[in-house]
Amino acid sequence: MTLVTGPTGSRAPRLTDMLNISKRARLMLDLLFGVSAALALLMALDVGLEMSWGRGVAVALAVLAAVGAWVTWRRHDGAADRAVLVLVSCAFVVALVGDGPSGLPLFFVALIVLIVEHGSLAGLAAVAALVIGLVLVMAVAYRRPLEDIVPQSIGVLVLLALGLLIAQLVRETDQSRRENARLLAELRASLDSEKDLVLAQERARSAGDLHDGLGHQLTAIQMGLDFADRMRTRDPHAAWEEVGRARDLSAVALDRMRVWVRALDPVPVGSLTGTAALEAVADAFRGTGLEVSVTTLGAEQPLDRERALFCLRVVQEGLTNALRHGGARRVDLVVVHADGLTLTLTDDGSAPETGDAEVATGYGLRSLTQRATRLGGDIDAGWSPDGFRLRAHLPKESA
Repeated sequence: MTLVTGPTGSRAPRLTDMLNISKRARLMLDLLFGVSAALALLMALDVGLEMSWGRGVAVALAVLAAVGAWVTWRRHDGAADRAVLVLVSCAFVVALVGDGPSGLPLFFVALIVLIVEHGSLAGLAAVAALVIGLVLVMAVAYRRPLEDIVPQSIGVLVLLALGLLIAQLVRETDQSRRENARLLAELRASLDSEKDLVLAQERARSAGDLHDGLGHQLTAIQMGLDFADRMRTRDPHAAWEEVGRARDLSAVALDRMRVWVRALDPVPVGSLTGTAALEAVADAFRGTGLEVSVTTLGAEQPLDRERALFCLRVVQEGLTNALRHGGARRVDLVVVHADGLTLTLTDDGSAPETGDAEVATGYGLRSLTQRATRLGGDIDAGWSPDGFRLRAHLPKESA
C-alpha cells in the first residue's frame, strides 16, 4: 500500500499558509502589523517635530518600505523571501533611528515573521544585531552613561525575548498543523486504498457468483437449444423436450437476474419513514420470491435523517446478503424500540460447506459498521442455529 508522505528537509511553509484556514487569524495578524506601523509613523512625526526633520523622514520612509514588504509577503509571490529581509531591515532602521520604544512593536512583528520563515537562529541574530546597535547608538550618538545603557538594554532584551518565545510558539504550532495535515493525508490515502481493495474484492466475488450461477444457466440453455436444433429433424420429440427444459431453465435464470437487480438497486422509499419505510424495503424484496416478515416491538420513536437512513441500509444489506450469498428463502426482521433501537435480521440460509462460521466482511458491512460507530452504536453478524443473523443497535439519542 502506497501512502502519501510530505516533503522532508524542506523549509517550513509560510505563516500565511498556516493561516489560510482562518480569515480571523489573517485579520489579526494584519491588525497587529497595522498598529505597529501606525505607532512607528507617529514616532516619525514626533521625531521630525522635536528633533530633526531628516530623521523623521528617514523613519517614515522605512515604515512605508516595511508596509510594501508586508504586502509583498502576504501575496505569496516569488519575492516573498526578499520581502521578509526588507521588512526586518526596515524595522531595524525604525528601531535605531527613531526615538523611544514606539519603534519596537514593528521590529517585534518582523521578528515573528523572520523566525517562522527562516528559523530561530535567524531571529537570534536579528535580536543580537538590534541590541548591539541600540547600545552603540546610546553610547556614541547620545553619549549615555553605562548605568543608563545597561537597564535600557536589559528592558529591550526582555521584550525581544518575549517576541522570540511567541515566534517560536507560532512556528511549532505551524509545524504541528503541517504534521497533522500530513498524517491526515496518509490516513485518507490508506482509507481510499483499502476501500478500493474491498470494492475490488466485492466486484470479484459478485462476478464469480454471476459466472457460477447465471452464467452456467445461460450456457446450459444455449447448449440445450443447440441440441434441439440438431435433433429437430431426426427426433422432434427429443428436440421439443430439450426446448421445454431450456424454457424452464430460462425462467430460473430470469428469477436469478431479478434477484441480482433487486440486490444491487437501492429501494426507493419516498417520503415513508419508520416502520413503513422498512416495510417498503421488505416488500421490494418479496418480489424476488423471498419471504420477509417484519415485527415491531415497543413504541416507535422518531429518528433523525442519518439514523433513519442507517436503518434502511441495514435492512437492505441483510436482505441483499440473504439473496446473493446465503440462498435463503425466508428472512425475519425484528425491530425493537427499547433502550434505543435494535434491528435483527435472521434468514434460513445455509452456512458455508467448509464449516467456517467466520463471516467475510464485505464493503457493505464495513460501511455499515463505520456508520454505526459514528452514531455510537454497533453491528454484529454471524451464523446462528437458525441461519445467518445480522444485528444493529443504536443507543437513544442524547437530548
